[in-house]
Amino acid sequence: IQMNKCDLHQLEEGPPLQAELTREQGLQYYRTMQTVRRTELKADKLYKQKIIRGFCHLYDGQVPTRHDPSDHLITVYCCHGYTYTHGVPIREILAKLTGRRGSVAKGKGGLMHMYPPHF
Repeated sequence: IQMNKCDLHQLEEGPPLQAELTREQGLQYYRTMQTVRRTELKADKLYKQKIIRGFCHLYDGQVPTRHDPSDHLITVYCCHGYTYTHGVPIREILAKLTGRRGSVAKGKGGLMHMYPPHF
C-alpha cells in the first residue's frame, strides 16, 4: 500500500511502516481471537437466555492484544477480550457477566467493571 507522507503533530517520528510477525505469534493471535470470539458468542447466548441481566455490550471482530504487562488500560465497553488478554480466565469473566461471586469483581458491578491488574 502506498502511503502519503503526512505532518506529525508533536511527534519526533511516526509509527513503523512495516512489522514482523512470526508464525508462532500469528498462531497465538489466532488462538486468542478464537477464544475471545467463542466467549462473546457464549455471552450472547446467556444474554438471550436472560442469565446475563441488564446490558450486554459485545464486540465481534476486535482482536485485543497485550502489550507490556505494566501498561495501563482504560476501556468503556466491550472489555471482555482485554480482560482475558490481561490474565483473567474466561471462567471468571463469564462469572462476572452473570453476577457470580467467583468473578473478577466478586459479582459486583455490570459488564463494564472488570478489574484485572493495570486495568
